[in-house]
Amino acid sequence: MNTSLELLIDKESGIVHLANEGKMSWFELASLAHKQSGFNKHAFLISCTHDCLNFRARRPLNSSLVSDRIKSLPAVEQATFDFLKNRQHF
Repeated sequence: MNTSLELLIDKESGIVHLANEGKMSWFELASLAHKQSGFNKHAFLISCTHDCLNFRARRPLNSSLVSDRIKSLPAVEQATFDFLKNRQHF
């Protein structure tokens, strides 16, 4: 998928947010990547609230990215799977 290249060819301008379809928390993304990676199946992740992390600045409850102008990216689950499948190329 060459979405960024297509934007250049089409001479798009301005700020374009590219985000995969779907939304999930950082914990859900970490859980998905852990499940799909095949690394250390005995490791575990612990979900926690922002409060337990002692951030100095307040964080929004929902900071999901959305691609309004571009709809050609796959679902997060598929993109994560594809990345992990091809990670030896990086």
